Amino acid sequence: MKKQGGIYLKVVFGVLGVFLAVVLLLRVFTAQGKQLQTETAVLYEVGDGITTSGFVVRDERVLTKPNSILTLQCKEGEWVGAGQSVAISHTSEAARVDELQRRSLSEELEQLEYAYTYATSNADAAPLDDTIEQQITALSAGVARHDLTAAAESAELLKTYILRRDTGQDDSQALLNRITELRTQLEALGSAQTGSGTITAPCSGYFSANVDGLEEQLTPDRLQTMRAADLDTLQAAAPTNAVGKLITSNTWYYVAAVETAQLQGQEVGDAVTVRFSYQLKQDVTMQIARIGSDEDGKCLLVLTANTRVFDTTALRQQTADVIFQTYRGLRVPKQGLYTDEEGNAGVYVLQGATAEWKQVEIIRDNDDSYIVTLSQDSTDGLWPGDEIILTDEEIYDGKVVQP
Repeated sequence: MKKQGGIYLKVVFGVLGVFLAVVLLLRVFTAQGKQLQTETAVLYEVGDGITTSGFVVRDERVLTKPNSILTLQCKEGEWVGAGQSVAISHTSEAARVDELQRRSLSEELEQLEYAYTYATSNADAAPLDDTIEQQITALSAGVARHDLTAAAESAELLKTYILRRDTGQDDSQALLNRITELRTQLEALGSAQTGSGTITAPCSGYFSANVDGLEEQLTPDRLQTMRAADLDTLQAAAPTNAVGKLITSNTWYYVAAVETAQLQGQEVGDAVTVRFSYQLKQDVTMQIARIGSDEDGKCLLVLTANTRVFDTTALRQQTADVIFQTYRGLRVPKQGLYTDEEGNAGVYVLQGATAEWKQVEIIRDNDDSYIVTLSQDSTDGLWPGDEIILTDEEIYDGKVVQP
């Protein structure tokens, strides 16, 4: 019996040994086939706000012309002083053609005089090369944001700088001859000028060639009593004899009818960020100037600002994102967030081959993720670039994980 019992125990231990070996091999193969999932903590920004359709409002004064044929002398958004010429009116097409030729010759003369000065000065070309590069960048930026006015200005300057850069001392005499020729042509046009009159600015302001007929209907004073429903009654009809208009104040407004519920928690005086369509170059910080009374679930929202009015001169009806509050922090996937025994939120990040616990502070629920605070006071917190471990298995601080 003793002998049989010994054989039995050997068989049992042998089976157990084989079983344990199989289990260990399965774990090894499973671990090798299952790659640890992580997600990088990245800086993230999200805002709470609304999308609106409204109108830009300013103090505006329409300028009119006596004749139907016109040549503008100011660019969009250009500041003009009282008494400054903003346009030339013509009694005939021939007079208009003469004026356009005069302008073309004047621009060419200015460019050639600039190039001639450089050709005879022995100046270093390096600073000019930097200027050309800056203008190319500015031209690209203007085209990218569909700002044709800025793009045209950059293109004109770029042409001038390139002409100057490619002009050497050997070209100075040819330039001088052409300059003399242009001056003679301009003098002839000047002495022959007939049938044209100058239109001057009655006051100072930013010039705009865009007149839509809303200048009298949308005024800063009317915004004080306007209702949301009034925006639907506006009728745009530009006068036929309009030259353009002057924007006479740096303060401007954006007005829109919005859902009353969307303005819960907002008050007059609160600062907001407004992101207009591509026509405006950058976001604008504005203040809530007025929140109208509720009208069947809607109310009037009036925003105001006193900066960058020159960028708004061509704007009227605009779609805009009004951002009430912006949250900036680190994005953490919800699958990677845990709560410790004391109720503190945190994540496990990959440090070498181990999991390290890092406590976080949630500042916003962002659907499939959380935005958490980026604390720069200590290196112990979560930082951009940390690899957050995503796993359904048990995990704890210091656990060895498969990288």
